[in-house]
Amino acid sequence: MLISELPSTNAVKFGNLYYKPKDFNKTISKTCRMVLLEADNPELPLGRSGSSTLIRYCGKRYVVLTRHQLNIQGGEIPDTQLLDTIRIVSGHENLVSIPLNNCIFETSNSDQEYHDLLFFEVNEQWANQHLDAPYFVPVSSFSKKKESHHGFMDAPSSRK
Repeated sequence: MLISELPSTNAVKFGNLYYKPKDFNKTISKTCRMVLLEADNPELPLGRSGSSTLIRYCGKRYVVLTRHQLNIQGGEIPDTQLLDTIRIVSGHENLVSIPLNNCIFETSNSDQEYHDLLFFEVNEQWANQHLDAPYFVPVSSFSKKKESHHGFMDAPSSRK
């Protein structure tokens, strides 16, 4: 279906929810958020690093990014400092970011497309939570098979 065909439909399913066609474009744009990385350069302290997607899975909120947009090679374990330098823009025309607790990543077959994905678990509470929470798209698993080849990067205890 093309976006131009949306007005002729009654509802669009996105994740587990249905939207009116006129609300769909707004919802999609608010589900994607800009990613900023802190740098040591005082002239350019923040650099743009693409976009992320907000999802909700099994009652937890996640921000999904890719390894390649953060210059992390396949098979490489993300540096724990990443949690302190990455910023997910809240999207409400202010400088508040969505705080991240830890990162879940795949470590098995690096030739698979999903190996490029990084899932950052979001803090349970943050300043603009009431504004951001509705845009975490609910997703369900594609497979019930338990995978054992994944990594987990925990946040420093000072962030919890």
